[in-house]
Amino acid sequence: MEAELQALITAAAAKMGAPDVLALLSSAPAGGGAKPEKGERRGDRGVEFVVPVLGGLAAEERDALLPQVLRALRPVVDAAFHRLTSPRAAPPVTPVGLLVTLHNFNIAATGVPMKKLTDAVGYCLENKAVFSSHVMREALDTMSKAAAEPGADGKGKRGLPLLFMRTVILAVQGYPELKQYIAVTLLPRLVQQEVWTQPRAWDGFVRIAKIMGTETGATSFIALMLLPAPQLREVLKTHKGIKELLKSYAAGVIKVDPAVKEVLGM
Repeated sequence: MEAELQALITAAAAKMGAPDVLALLSSAPAGGGAKPEKGERRGDRGVEFVVPVLGGLAAEERDALLPQVLRALRPVVDAAFHRLTSPRAAPPVTPVGLLVTLHNFNIAATGVPMKKLTDAVGYCLENKAVFSSHVMREALDTMSKAAAEPGADGKGKRGLPLLFMRTVILAVQGYPELKQYIAVTLLPRLVQQEVWTQPRAWDGFVRIAKIMGTETGATSFIALMLLPAPQLREVLKTHKGIKELLKSYAAGVIKVDPAVKEVLGM
């Protein structure tokens, strides 16, 4: 184990009064130990000792260690997330905060493989007792609103996180109670933010349009009706099966943009 990591864990364990962790640390190999697993770095070895003392770390210390946790083996990641989000008087991080942090992760800067990051988000979505529909909605709401904020360089918009639309698709599939929110609030908001200017996000939007285009009740039609004609034409070209359904929906709408009518052949 790297000396810096061992010192950090030792201090946190002592602060929390965790003698078992201190005893284990005393027998841990120094200098990195065995050869790292795929996706790990040598400095990541021993990060499993962080899990029992996560609650004793300051926020900045925890955030600095998160890349190492994510690069660890799945059991370590699962245990760390369970510790971070388990019910307690003052949890180190909220479930919403953890989801937002994972989506805003800088892959290039941290060296966390994309597969590790998607697995981490997947773990969250699998644990609905902690990551409930309310948590998911708040996280999606937070990230979508932040997308309209100025970018880090002060130019342009911040934009949607890389994994955002993937998570929305998983939310549609795994949280049926969120479909109304996604249809009425989230997708129209993304149209207002000109989601088509972000190619990967736009691809995800088009996929959701197809998935929700055949739904009864909460459909993607509200958002599709707000699209400019070129983007609507692109969606309909990609998913021809929803054109007639959208046309029927538009027939019951009081005010329809003439350009949309033209695309729909009304």
